[in-house]
Amino acid sequence: LDRFGIVLRESLRAALMREGQLKNEIDARRQTEAALKQSTEQLEILHEIDRSLLSARSPHEITMGALARIKQIIPCPRASVTLFDFDKNAGSFLAANLEGATFIADEAISLEQFGLHVIDALRKNQPWVTDDILTDPRATELDRQLADRYGIRAWLYLPLLYQERLIGSLNLGRGAGEPFTAADTEIAHDVANQLAIALQQTNLYNALQNELAERKRLIT
Repeated sequence: LDRFGIVLRESLRAALMREGQLKNEIDARRQTEAALKQSTEQLEILHEIDRSLLSARSPHEITMGALARIKQIIPCPRASVTLFDFDKNAGSFLAANLEGATFIADEAISLEQFGLHVIDALRKNQPWVTDDILTDPRATELDRQLADRYGIRAWLYLPLLYQERLIGSLNLGRGAGEPFTAADTEIAHDVANQLAIALQQTNLYNALQNELAERKRLIT
């Protein structure tokens, strides 16, 4: 009986160990599958931007498509793209997506309203992130308005750089207690890099087409 008890306890211990190993293997497999799914979705967004560029759609259409797709893998109620005009010290929203509704702001804002501290980081090709903008003494009036009106308090800003020149910002916003992760930042940074190229190349293509059309008009 004693020997039977020892064998039984060892068998139970081995079964429990195996059960723990299986659980760890299942958890690891689920994590791998989740990471693979996220990577696949990220690549699909980049491919969508590429397809937008090849089809020569407008910068607004390209941006709206990118915002809709990025919100699928980085859930956030607010996503927008701001373009900067440093000669005029102004920024303008190319497109914005707020809870699925898309719009463009009618008026430009000053770079001070956008946040010079954010722009300084973006110029260095660095993301700017905060878990709660209202705890930052540099919060702008626009930050406070968005926090009050829409509850947006966690922000992630990514630079849109083309040939080392800052042309704009990809802006993602969430509510308080919903911080952006390092993985969110990495994914969004990749999308921002590709989006900057697509926007600039599309602008160049459209400018060339306009020039060719003008030359044709003059010739005829």
